[in-house]
Amino acid sequence: MKQYQKLMLELEELEEIKAYDRAKKNAGTKCSFDRFIKELENPQS
Repeated sequence: MKQYQKLMLELEELEEIKAYDRAKKNAGTKCSFDRFIKELENPQS
């Protein structure tokens, strides 16, 4: 059961990455997603 949950989490992450890539392509090279991702990676800044 734990393996299944881990697999579902990984699948969810992949979907988010794909959605991010699509949004980036649609918006061109620079988009607000870049800032959003940076804020997620560095919440203190």
